[in-house]
Amino acid sequence: INNASFSVPVSSIFTSDTSRDYKIKKFFFGVMDKTELLSGKLFLENDSIGYTDITMNGVTKKLPF
Repeated sequence: INNASFSVPVSSIFTSDTSRDYKIKKFFFGVMDKTELLSGKLFLENDSIGYTDITMNGVTKKLPF
């Protein structure tokens, strides 16, 4: 899994609530630039600690997990 890259098409986000899905896609992702995909890469520091570089709206941030 270390160094694994991923991408999630925004169009595939489903919460089982169609009105919520519409609002998320229109008012959250719809007002951003470059939101066709959420993408990132996983980095493992050891067996229980790591982080992901996640890119959304053209900005990449490091998020620990």
